[in-house]
Amino acid sequence: MKENRKIKDIFIASFLKTIGKNYIGTEKELDGKINFIFEDDKIDEAIDEYVNGCAIGNIPDFVQAYRSFKSVIYQNKERKNG
Repeated sequence: MKENRKIKDIFIASFLKTIGKNYIGTEKELDGKINFIFEDDKIDEAIDEYVNGCAIGNIPDFVQAYRSFKSVIYQNKERKNG
């Protein structure tokens, strides 16, 4: 069974989704912050590429993933305040 990884950084999460890593969902921490959950399939290698500036991905897909994740964050804030 594959383990899951919690990613706190929305930019890294957007990149992982852009390159086709399996996004599972979100998890809310006690302080209200959101973790993006991915299946841990060689994610460390992808994160290293992103951090080191040698990652390759489709920019429009990245922007779409980022917007999608921002929407998730916004919806969770609305639920908390509503």
